[in-house]
Amino acid sequence: MPSRPAVAAAFLAGVLVLAAKAPDALRTPQFWAEDGVVFFVPQHASSVPLLFEPHAGYLHFLPRLTAWAASGFSAVHAPLIYNLAALLFGAAALASLRQLDRLGLGFALALAPVLLAPTNGEVWGTITNVQWLMQFYLVSMLARLFQGGGEDFAPVPRAAAAFAVGLTGPFSIFAVLSASVGLLWLRWRAGPLQRVRSAGVSLEWTVLGLCAALQALLIVTTANTDTPPVAFSLDVALGLVKSVQVHVFGAQWMPVLLFPIALLALLAFVLRRSTAPQQAIVVATALFSVSQMVAVAHSRTDQFQQVASFGFGDRYYFLFKMAFWWLVAVAMVRAAPPRSHLPAIVLFVALGCNALAMPNAFQRQPLRDLHWADYARRIDAGEALDVPINPVSWQIHVPAEH
Repeated sequence: MPSRPAVAAAFLAGVLVLAAKAPDALRTPQFWAEDGVVFFVPQHASSVPLLFEPHAGYLHFLPRLTAWAASGFSAVHAPLIYNLAALLFGAAALASLRQLDRLGLGFALALAPVLLAPTNGEVWGTITNVQWLMQFYLVSMLARLFQGGGEDFAPVPRAAAAFAVGLTGPFSIFAVLSASVGLLWLRWRAGPLQRVRSAGVSLEWTVLGLCAALQALLIVTTANTDTPPVAFSLDVALGLVKSVQVHVFGAQWMPVLLFPIALLALLAFVLRRSTAPQQAIVVATALFSVSQMVAVAHSRTDQFQQVASFGFGDRYYFLFKMAFWWLVAVAMVRAAPPRSHLPAIVLFVALGCNALAMPNAFQRQPLRDLHWADYARRIDAGEALDVPINPVSWQIHVPAEH
């Protein structure tokens, strides 16, 4: 059972990391894209919560919940409430990465790439993209599933968390499929006692499985069949492989095919130095990060030249980027003497040098201050108006209240 001070400290660390990544999110809160168009406007016009209203083919439970909660306050405070919710939900997801200590990966090492790895900033400080941070909680569930210890602690709150995360974005689908492969791996590699201990399906995984089934059903039944399939050529495939390296490091550091070869070598080394349950965690996490990335990136094959650019679609590679650095850290922990501080030093130095090489990729660039409060007071007064929001050229239309 985890101690409350340790959990609180991990949560506080998550808050500090996320606040550092988007310091303007609470200082000058602004709507970002779907924050206003998809979540604020529909909920503002509705007298009932829209918690299970799909968008883009799947549910966004946590953003919808936030929009509903914010609707009870003046519209002046809506961006702040949205951004604060994103911060708290994200910090909770980051705190759950303590579960990676089952791989010998200390919390500081798990948090290091979140703080220092280069990103284009789109996942930070916005409730729209909080779904990408929720993938961390799914990774923690994978760790608990395969290596016991505390599975029976707080089963109902964990099931509630699985429900909220499972219905926020399509990632529960990939997590459940990856968990299934991990269980098969464990059955192959582990002894009878380990199989019995790990094969039971906990309440949180039952809930997550149901959420995944619902999300998959929505995706299948609401798929856009008007768009013709994109031809998948060798050029497209190489472009996507290149894009992975670009988004991990912020630039292409090595020949296109050398990166996946090095990655497979790292994976093989870690698997050889791990126990069967640890192997299952590594395999499932690797499959989870790769499968969701490939699925989303493949949907962008018509734009693969843009995807290969660091400034476009970095969120699609977010979990894989973190998983890569975790794999590097675990490999160093396996290679170093017990209780050595060398892996932490090397990881922080490597990430720090990468961050120094791309200083603009450490934080989200401040959003334009569009003076939301001036418009919000008119919204509260029931006026109909068009309001500019971030990014450039986006705006929302708020209908008049009668």
